[in-house]
Amino acid sequence: MVGTVLAIVFNISSVSTKLTRHTTTTTGGFMPIRHKIQCNNFSVPYLVDKTLLDNAERCSSAPSLSEQMQLLYDLSEAGISNFILGGDTDKTIVWEQCRVDMQQGQLPENAELTYKVTLNRWEATYNHFAKANYDKQWIAETTFAFTMDSYDNENRKFINAITAFKRLGAKKFKVSIDNIFINGITSARYLKICQQISVAESYGVKFIRINDTLGWLQPAETLTLCSALVRHYPRVIFSLNTYNDRGLALSNIMMSLQSGFQMLEGSLVRDSNTSRSNTTEKLLNMCIENNIKVGKRSIDRRLLSHIILPNSSDNRPELQKAVSLNNRPYSNIMNSIPRRNVVLH
Repeated sequence: MVGTVLAIVFNISSVSTKLTRHTTTTTGGFMPIRHKIQCNNFSVPYLVDKTLLDNAERCSSAPSLSEQMQLLYDLSEAGISNFILGGDTDKTIVWEQCRVDMQQGQLPENAELTYKVTLNRWEATYNHFAKANYDKQWIAETTFAFTMDSYDNENRKFINAITAFKRLGAKKFKVSIDNIFINGITSARYLKICQQISVAESYGVKFIRINDTLGWLQPAETLTLCSALVRHYPRVIFSLNTYNDRGLALSNIMMSLQSGFQMLEGSLVRDSNTSRSNTTEKLLNMCIENNIKVGKRSIDRRLLSHIILPNSSDNRPELQKAVSLNNRPYSNIMNSIPRRNVVLH
C-alpha cells in the first residue's frame, strides 16, 4: 500500500512539474500552444454502444429480456459488439444472457461487455455478484465501470469498490471522471483530473472516460485537454462524454478523437440522456467522410440505418422503405426518447 501511495505521489509530482514548465507559453497553463492533430486517415480501435444503459429505463413499459437481446443481436449484426450494460443489480439478467449467447454463437465470441456499477450502490451490486457464483471467466472478461466522485478527495468509495470487485476475480476496469468545465480548463482542474487518473491507474484501470457533465467544453479547450492527457498517460485508453446543451457535442467528440482519444462511446440508435448527448450516428458519418476507421469490425451502415427507426411522418423514400421496422421487438426501447431523423449516408 505504501508503495502504491508513493507511486501515485511521484506521478502527480511529475505531471505537476510538466504543468509548471509551460506556464508562460501555454494555453490554460499546462500545454504548449502549438500541437498537431490528425484530422483524417487513422483508426479509433474502440467503438462502444450504451443504448440499453441510456434508453431502457425511459421506456413507457419495462422492456423484456427478448426485446433487449434482439436489439443487441441487430447491433452485433451491423458490426457493433462492444456493449455497456448494468446500472443496477436487476440488470444482470441481460449480462448473463449475453454471456450464454457468446458461448452459443448468437453473439460474437469476442464480444466485449462492460457492466456499469453505480458507486452509491456498489455494495448491493457486489453482494449480488458474490452470491450468484458466476463463472470466473465471465467475471474476468467483463469490464466493470465506476464513476469517481470529485467531492471524495481520498477516493475512498472508489477504492473500496474496485478492491471488492477484484476479490470476485474482476481484472478489467473503467472509470468515469466527472467534470464541470464552467471556467474552462485551468491548471488546477487539470491537476485534479491527473490526480484521479493516477489513483485509477494505480489500481489497474485501463479505460478512462472524461465526462463533461454540463457541456461547457469548447472545441479548442477539448483539443488542449485531450492532447495533454494522451501525452501524459500513454498507457490509458481515453474516451470523452460531452453534452449538446450548447450545440458543441459533435465538434468536441471529433476533436477528442483527432487529438488521440482511442474510444468512441455513445448511443448508436438514440441520443442519450434525454437527447442532450452526442449522436454517434452523425459521428460515424463524419468519421467515414474523413477515412477514420472506428471499432474492430466493419460497420454495415445499411443494417445500422434499419435499426435507426425512421419517423413515419417523414416522406423521404429512403426512410419510408424502413417504416415497417417500427414494429420491431425493441421499438419500445427506441421510441423512449423523442425521435430525431438521422440517416447514415
